[in-house]
Amino acid sequence: MSLNDDTPPNLQQGSAESSEHAAVWIDRDLEGLEILRATYRRHSFAPHAHDTYAFGLIEAGAGGFAARGTSYVVPTATLFVIHPGEVHNGYAATDAGWSYRVLYPAPEMVQRILSAHSKSVAWFYDPKNRAEAVAMMAEASKFKTEDVEKSYDFFIKGKYFEPTGFTSRKKLNALVAAMQQLGDLPTPFDTEQLALQGVTKLGD
Repeated sequence: MSLNDDTPPNLQQGSAESSEHAAVWIDRDLEGLEILRATYRRHSFAPHAHDTYAFGLIEAGAGGFAARGTSYVVPTATLFVIHPGEVHNGYAATDAGWSYRVLYPAPEMVQRILSAHSKSVAWFYDPKNRAEAVAMMAEASKFKTEDVEKSYDFFIKGKYFEPTGFTSRKKLNALVAAMQQLGDLPTPFDTEQLALQGVTKLGD
């Protein structure tokens, strides 16, 4: 299996043991970033923690884990994040099992990525860069320049990208409250746990 293998996992064929597999890559071009793709039906993970973040995507089935004093079920097409040092377990939440992919970036890598993103947003919002930004977007999208100019102006007027690098605690609390009303989050819920430790900057 390679990093370009996008074959959908089949959780129904073979015995439980034969249908379980995992593959790990170490990407030297990305500072030794560890990448995992796995399918499990019966295998479970005892409580443990990582020195890195774990950014995961459930490809099929559903996974379950307990962390932060709460049990979670993560269905297909859902993203999940485990913070460095955060103790958690892992198991299949359905009889069919679960298939998932995970990236394990070090906190320092995440900080550098977000720092580069903040600089890119600042460049994008600088009026002096409008023509160059429009030209880059037009080339990448193959859209007409006049249409891209309208999109650019829309992004600028609406401040589509957060320019300060801070996440509004007030807006985050409002989002959590709405999700609690829908039954998607438990009550009570600590909003602070949504922030990436040592990376996310929360402001009022």
